[in-house]
Amino acid sequence: ECSFFGIKRCERTTSGLEVSLLNLDGNNLKGTIPSELCLLSESLKELTLSGNKLTGTIPPCIIDFKFMKKLDLHDNYLDGVLPEGLMHINSLSYVDLSQNDLQGGLDAIFEGVSTDQTMKISQISPALLTFNVSSNRLTGTIPKDLQKLTSLTNLGLFPNQFQEI
Repeated sequence: ECSFFGIKRCERTTSGLEVSLLNLDGNNLKGTIPSELCLLSESLKELTLSGNKLTGTIPPCIIDFKFMKKLDLHDNYLDGVLPEGLMHINSLSYVDLSQNDLQGGLDAIFEGVSTDQTMKISQISPALLTFNVSSNRLTGTIPKDLQKLTSLTNLGLFPNQFQEI
């Protein structure tokens, strides 16, 4: 057992420290999400950085977190586009990126969802229960294949600047 501020679950292994849960919610953190977070891609299952004053983009390496179950970055000042291929993390069950300044469309995160492409819809985050991107500046259309995510129970898309549904 490790005792570091914000680290709720970790374990010392022969290869070093493996952190599985990092919660720094509501700590008035400022600046960008450090690229060093990517070093936890093999062990981190839950990342909560909500309710801070984080700026910049969501690190592209976030899609390398193959065991990630919960990604909660809501209520910050994050900008840029949503991470390409985010929905390819099969273990994801909870994603909250609401109340930021994210732009662009939803297409990139659902890349490969369309039934006429090689990847099947069931391979896209089959465990996803919650997906919230409300209160951003997202544009474009809402992918129709989103309705094929049968495990999804909570969906937050508005307000944004989508042109059509």
